[in-house]
Formats: sequence, structure tokens, C-alpha cells
Amino acid sequence: MMKKAMMKPMRATLAAAALAAACSSAPHLLEIDATYRYAGDDVVNGAAALVPVELVQQLGGLPDPWPPGAPRLDLDVPVEAAAPLDLRTASGGPLDLARAKTLRVLEVTAFADDDSLSPAPSTLELYVGPTGALHVADKGVVLVGRQGVPAAGQAGAFLLDVGGREALEAALRAQTFELLFRVVVPWDTAAHPARPSGTAAFRARLTLESLP
Repeated sequence: MMKKAMMKPMRATLAAAALAAACSSAPHLLEIDATYRYAGDDVVNGAAALVPVELVQQLGGLPDPWPPGAPRLDLDVPVEAAAPLDLRTASGGPLDLARAKTLRVLEVTAFADDDSLSPAPSTLELYVGPTGALHVADKGVVLVGRQGVPAAGQAGAFLLDVGGREALEAALRAQTFELLFRVVVPWDTAAHPARPSGTAAFRARLTLESLP
């Protein structure tokens, strides 16, 4: 069962590269090279926010490994990271989509650069929101899409939400916005008594079609 908690946000590192700066009638690629890196400690800290305070106090924190006699934890731990994006200062040159006659998001793909986090994340979600948004629950943040987590070196396309596609297109026209990645890490201490360890890192790529 998913439990929700507000956790300290992480700021992702971001370098935006507009591979085709001029609007054209042919689909062109806008690559948002944003690295969202999650470490085992982030998951442990997130899990700590979901565990009853009384149990944490009883165990003296979250032990490693989980004691055989302690109550079992079976948590879906959400961990979030956010990165601001400004198309006006993209490393490949400014990309002005504000005046495009038509603008359509064709596909949003995630690339996994590192999948050594254990236990492995089960779900990967992408959100878009106004600049300054740090959590998926913040005002104006909209789910773009979700997918399973690709293996390192692999890519996977998000199943786009209708409202999320429209929100992303509006954000691209506005040129400044926030992209947020959210991973869900399942932690069952019966199956995985050791603390989560390792890292997971993802990048996002948007394929757009626009007409000037």
C-alpha cells in the first residue's frame, strides 16, 4: 500500500540542449539532458518518514540489516527530484517556442544511466510544473506520464497522460518551467533486510513537432 510523506527535495543537475533551434515543419528533437540521481540514503531517509515514530525509537533508528524479530516493513517509498529549465538559455542555443503556430509533444523518453540501486525502483514518473516547484504535490504540478524503470543503458517511453501532454506543451511555450522525476522504491524488509544501497540516475528526452 502506498503511503505518502513530504520529503526534503533534491535538486537535479540539468543541461538543456536544443538540437534543432529553428522551428520547422519536420519533427525536431529537443533533448533535455537532466540527470536525476537517487541514492540509497535518499530512499532510507524517505522510508524513515513513513515508519511509525514509535518503531523508529524502539529500534534506535532504521537498523541495517533489519532485525529478524522486528516488525516487517513493506513500503513503497517515493523519492522526488526537481530541475529548473529555461529554454532561453539552452546550451544548444535559445529555442523560442512561444510563437510557434502549432506545438505538439510526440514522445517523452527516459534513459537510465545507472540502475545499481537495490532494491530497484518499480515506477518512474515525470511531472511538469511552474519554476520553483519542488514537490509533485505543489500547486500547478501535473503528471506528464509514468512507466516501468528501464535497465541501465536502456530507454523507455512514458505513457503520456492527456492532461500532462497539454501541460508540458504549455510549459514549453512559456519557456521556463520545472521538470520533476519521481521514483517509487519498494522496500520489503522480509525480502531485502539490508538498507537500500547504490544509485539510480535517469535523463529525459522530448521529441516535439512545431510549425512557425
